[in-house]
Amino acid sequence: VLDLTGLNNPMIIESADLLCKGNQHQVCVRSKDGMEGNGRAAYVALIFAQRVAPFFTEKDARQLENHLWELYRWRSNNKLQGLAVWSPFA
Repeated sequence: VLDLTGLNNPMIIESADLLCKGNQHQVCVRSKDGMEGNGRAAYVALIFAQRVAPFFTEKDARQLENHLWELYRWRSNNKLQGLAVWSPFA
């Protein structure tokens, strides 16, 4: 469960980008107020870039758990299965 303690204002996602250098891949998520978070996405980069990042733009990051269910249905993502879909979602 996402702990929202202290997050009283919306955290609107401005961008979710896949950064690549050689065979290294990094996801960088930035809010409109400049907050950043990141994670790895090497073997699922295409799904992330086409099916995940566009979905989250303009969404409130505090509503992450609700967004995951919406993302699962968005553009028929529910037809994807296993690690191929849940890793980029994470």
